[in-house]
Amino acid sequence: MITVIIVTYNSKNTILDVLEALSKQTVKSFKLIIVDNHSEDDTMELIKAYLKNSELSKKSIIIELNENTGFANGNIKGFLQQHESEYIALLNPDAIPDRYWLENLLLSIKKYSNVGICASKLIHDVTKKIDSAGDGYSKILKGFKRGEGDSFDLFNTEEFVFGACAGAALYRKKMLDEIGFFDKDFFLIYEDTDLNFRAQLAGWKALFVPTAIVHHKVRTTIGIMSDTAIY
Repeated sequence: MITVIIVTYNSKNTILDVLEALSKQTVKSFKLIIVDNHSEDDTMELIKAYLKNSELSKKSIIIELNENTGFANGNIKGFLQQHESEYIALLNPDAIPDRYWLENLLLSIKKYSNVGICASKLIHDVTKKIDSAGDGYSKILKGFKRGEGDSFDLFNTEEFVFGACAGAALYRKKMLDEIGFFDKDFFLIYEDTDLNFRAQLAGWKALFVPTAIVHHKVRTTIGIMSDTAIY
């Protein structure tokens, strides 16, 4: 069983596209947990209206928080609601997956018992260039997106990497049970770098899956160079 967790916050402009893409996945046997960080727009109304007429409604749980607890803690709240899943997939509310996204992530992670993280190939929705081809880590102690700004037709080889961008990734629950999930102190941004680091230190591998394609409407929630992003 797979659990897909989406954390929303003022996501009315993108969330329906994400839900529609999830409803078209070739893998149907997954549970969906939507955690809303106290959106101040129509996000929740749109989600509830959509689910009324979607097959996703039968496998969905909605958690509405009374304050914005951040991306990291929102995912923790969702993670605590699943108990039987072998894999946890995270998806941003502005990340629209190809219909084979889950299927290709699953095929790859099942090939290696020591892989705890699978990274997607994220394509910038506007520029059509790569947003992330898995995460790297530099000698100056900084996590970074591999291939950011490069042509989308590059990075087509499945390979081991430092980690994954949590905007669209698959995690083995056995690994998370062992090393822990996100650290809520990060609030948002670099919570995935921290998790990648802990996974590597514990001996787990991360795998980039180039066929797990996701179109990312980058920074639609926190903005580019906003006070929140900089902090």
